[in-house]
Amino acid sequence: MRAYVIWFLIGAVFLFLEMQLPGFILFFFAIGAWVAALAVAFLDISLSQQILIFTVSSVVSLVILRAYLKRVFHGHLIGSAPDGEFDDGVMGSIVSVVEPIRPNTPGKIKYRGSYWKAYSDEVLQAGDSARIVSYAEEGHAAFRVRKVEE
Repeated sequence: MRAYVIWFLIGAVFLFLEMQLPGFILFFFAIGAWVAALAVAFLDISLSQQILIFTVSSVVSLVILRAYLKRVFHGHLIGSAPDGEFDDGVMGSIVSVVEPIRPNTPGKIKYRGSYWKAYSDEVLQAGDSARIVSYAEEGHAAFRVRKVEE
């Protein structure tokens, strides 16, 4: 397999991983890999030069483009509350427990068709109904819930 194809595939893997993971960092390594692929396709360069091109182009694209592209892709909610006060009706919602939750051991809940990590001070079994009472200490990617007595 030619070197430029390998660099292109490495870039595609970075782009795929970027879509799976938070952070908006791997995208710039994909750019670096594609710049290296272009360099290898048109120039006869050694592996160490390819790695140098990949590294430099990744870092340069990260430093120059990340802040701008993060603003472009992040977006803004119109009419939202200030940071720390955002609540789109999550609190008080009734959810289904899909993986058991125990004190100090997170489980999973289903909320609006998506699965979320959840914590509780009580034991909840799969199939139980729970009420979202707050976001978890780790941020807005997990919830604290209480069992709903039926």
